[in-house]
Amino acid sequence: AEDGIRDVERSRGLGDVYKRQVYTGGFVDGLRDGTGKITMPDRFTYDGQWSGGEIEGTGTATYPNGDIYEGAFEGGKRQGQGTMRYKSGEEVSGQWVNGALQEAGTAPAEDADAAPTPDAADEAPTDADTPSEAPADSTDAAESNDG
Repeated sequence: AEDGIRDVERSRGLGDVYKRQVYTGGFVDGLRDGTGKITMPDRFTYDGQWSGGEIEGTGTATYPNGDIYEGAFEGGKRQGQGTMRYKSGEEVSGQWVNGALQEAGTAPAEDADAAPTPDAADEAPTDADTPSEAPADSTDAAESNDG
């Protein structure tokens, strides 16, 4: 686009708006890469590492329900060491596999069995939710912001 907002090289750091999503960060070959932050229309935010257009590495995800996960991600899912701080104030840490906690490390002993299991709403957005490439022209964003 002539205004440069959709130009990958020039949009770095300015943000990319697509269907009311805002991404600010690095791009490589038109894909989100390096360090970046995305805010989704439902108030989901992720601030951390990206690779090849996917949430990959370490970062912080804040879910619409108020839960906050800090730790490792792989393919857009919680994977590896991480800590979930639930809106209720409860906190659990441990190894996450395919988005689910495998072993709790810091939940209080009396509540360890009752630790909430994150549901699908706590998943990082999928490729369908977060396009890895910027729209071809600025009319895409203008049309999507109308509805």
